[in-house]
Amino acid sequence: MDSLFLLNEGELDLLKEIANIGAGHAASALSQLIGQVVEMKVPSVKVSRFSDWLSDHEAEMTVACAYIHMSGDLNGHFYLSFPLEETRQLLKAMLASRDVNMEALGFPSLETSAFGEVGNILAGSYLASLSDFTHLNIQTSPPTVLVDMAGAILGEGLLDLSLYGEEVLVIDCELTNLAESGPIRSTFTFLPLAEDLAKLLALLGVQDG
Repeated sequence: MDSLFLLNEGELDLLKEIANIGAGHAASALSQLIGQVVEMKVPSVKVSRFSDWLSDHEAEMTVACAYIHMSGDLNGHFYLSFPLEETRQLLKAMLASRDVNMEALGFPSLETSAFGEVGNILAGSYLASLSDFTHLNIQTSPPTVLVDMAGAILGEGLLDLSLYGEEVLVIDCELTNLAESGPIRSTFTFLPLAEDLAKLLALLGVQDG
């Protein structure tokens, strides 16, 4: 059975390199958008069981999340989540304002539009890099902005877990130079549809068995 757990250390390093290329493009786009230098790095890429991911990332912690649906040659879910306080710092930099209404996030508002644009840039840059490497046609939906407990957001989006494996690809990222408070942490959670996973693994050079 095809599984992300088939990825060895070298293949995970390849995914990390793809993510770093995407991070470079995302940082350039954000820099142009807000008019200041932004840097972005990818400290780690790993595969985790869904239940373990929730435990490790505090399922009851409230996060701001940009959800993107993938279609085309690679179908599935892509989540980009930030802790709330770091979301506030991100929006302050995006909106050049000390006054950010966090209660407006997730509803039609300037804050929601700004956060959605960040999600579009970050997720779009990563998936574009993955597409360039694998030559898969990956199409993305406009981001949906959600604010809730991490477990609730992922659980609601994956009601039918039988369509997916038990594992998720977790990409940790850090944005710097966006706020005086230090690095802004974010997590990409990547869940390809099981029927497309074999295709992705083969293009990454994974050999089953």
